[in-house]
Amino acid sequence: MVVKEQAHNIITTKSESSKHKKMKRLDFAETVSCKVLQFFHQYMLGCNYFWMLCEGIYLHTLIVVAVFAEEQRLHWYYLLGWGFPLVPASIHAVARAKYFNDNCWMSVDTHLLYIVHGPIMAALLVNFFFLLNIVRVLVTKLRDTHRAESNMYMKAVRATLILVPLLGIQFVIIPWRPENRLAGEIYDYIMHILMHYQGLLVATIFCFFNGEVSL
Repeated sequence: MVVKEQAHNIITTKSESSKHKKMKRLDFAETVSCKVLQFFHQYMLGCNYFWMLCEGIYLHTLIVVAVFAEEQRLHWYYLLGWGFPLVPASIHAVARAKYFNDNCWMSVDTHLLYIVHGPIMAALLVNFFFLLNIVRVLVTKLRDTHRAESNMYMKAVRATLILVPLLGIQFVIIPWRPENRLAGEIYDYIMHILMHYQGLLVATIFCFFNGEVSL
């Protein structure tokens, strides 16, 4: 009986040890896959804003620096929009693994996030400069055509309304989400509309509210 009990205990211990190892392997696999997804999230986040920067550079070159507009090469935009965000995303991943290796790298209680958010804010500030300069040039050109002042400013306002969501300037104007629950929900709705309905906004302002197109 004693031998049987000892054999049973040994088998049970081995079974539990095997289950424990399997659980550890599963946890490790889930943690790694979760961190890989977080890396791609940070990368795609950077791509989103740097493609907005590409739009700003293209429009600024087209409108303000019109002399060089024909010399633009799309591969530079591809490199900036898809390639450059890999740099901060990769540095952030290495830094998190070494200095703040929390579960799934989801914690925001670290300054390492500035590795990704810093270049994004720089891109938005550059786009803000582009917006101001483009509107200045548009107002100057409209003034030179001797149009009515009200018509001129309406066109400038319309161009600004199009460019704000296109270049992501809303994140410069309202950079932080309000802590109040109702204000935070309103902020989320406004930001999602501006980000995900750019095409609809442009079509509405340019086509549906355009008297020349309506005719």
